[in-house]
Amino acid sequence: MSATITGITEAALRPNIDADVQQKPHQHELAGSSRSYPPVSLDGRNSTHPDTHRARSKTDSLMNGPTTTQEQDMDVNKAKNGVEAITPDMRRREKVVIAPMCFALFLAGWNDGTIGPLLPCIQSVYDVNFAVVSIIFISNWIISGAVANVFWTERYSFGTLIIGASTCQVVAYSIQSAAPPFPLLCIAYALNGYGISIQDAQANGLVASVHEHASENMGLLHEIYRVGAFAAPLVATQFAQLRRWSFHYLVSLGIAVSNTMILALTVKNKSLGNILRAIGSPPVETYVIEELSNIQMNSLESTEAARPLRDIKQQSSMSQNLKNLAVQLMAVFILVYVGVGVTIGGWIVTYLIDVRGGGPSSGYVSSGFFGGLTLGRVALLRLNKLVGERRVVFIYAALAIGHARFSVFKTFLLNSTATISWK
Repeated sequence: MSATITGITEAALRPNIDADVQQKPHQHELAGSSRSYPPVSLDGRNSTHPDTHRARSKTDSLMNGPTTTQEQDMDVNKAKNGVEAITPDMRRREKVVIAPMCFALFLAGWNDGTIGPLLPCIQSVYDVNFAVVSIIFISNWIISGAVANVFWTERYSFGTLIIGASTCQVVAYSIQSAAPPFPLLCIAYALNGYGISIQDAQANGLVASVHEHASENMGLLHEIYRVGAFAAPLVATQFAQLRRWSFHYLVSLGIAVSNTMILALTVKNKSLGNILRAIGSPPVETYVIEELSNIQMNSLESTEAARPLRDIKQQSSMSQNLKNLAVQLMAVFILVYVGVGVTIGGWIVTYLIDVRGGGPSSGYVSSGFFGGLTLGRVALLRLNKLVGERRVVFIYAALAIGHARFSVFKTFLLNSTATISWK
């Protein structure tokens, strides 16, 4: 979801940046004061202020990078082709960065696919009804984690935040593996969901910000999520038939520990801007302007010359992005889409056992559901491009609604026929 939101907001904000900077005058005088301030510009060429010269040097460093022979060759190729050249080393670093994000999403899918086969076992062990056991889904705390992500992103670096979120999963799986009392189990699910939602948002934001092959990388990221959701029921179904059913969370714990270690070794405590610049995808409109604003606002905080920078910085904040109508509509759509998918994958096993008289192997049906999502994403790629990605979303939505209406009508018809026959 955050990936889609990131793509929309980036496109929405990009045209406003240059216009906001250029429409302000370059020389101003404080009201009630005879003191004049030197002209200030973003590139520092028309300014005599020493801070703006330092800003220019920092901007040139960010925009142009090192001036080695290899970089000069890159500039020549860039001038010839009209695009920024990406070195093999940058491509290697890009893979090193994207791979941990995919593994984090694999664990998120693994967590979503686990609950279905274990749900009947949890009901039996804790002797709770449907209403009580559904607290597990509510306590996943996904929405709260997504909201908190907005707050934490503005205060901590990308690496610090995503590693901290992965640690939440380690703690949660450690608690769940001991089969604690039901209230503590729900608290562990809340902590787990909190960590997953932050990792999900950060991973999607990073991958969506990579300029090269953004669509392919996003497709791979979400495909790996579905692979995790497909694999989890295959393992969870086996543990659901054992007396030590909670030991399944030891497998999850091992994956979570590996996830934390991989993130700590790759992203460490780096900021998102540093990571993107290292792979040749610098977020110029956000980080260069932020670098300039930090320098110029310190010396010109009270002047009108700093106002364009303050406006741009305000527009780039997450709170401003969330006011975008397109972001809001897409967020609601993804919330419903993902929520329905996880709910079906979670409750389908209980439905088959209690209503259809299924046996212990009913958990594999949940794996089949997520497997269908996985194959559909790959098999329909060519059709999606042929029909059009925007148009095909409405077609799939109409087919899903029609299928749901048919299923409800068919169930109602069969139940009515059975009732009449019994009478």
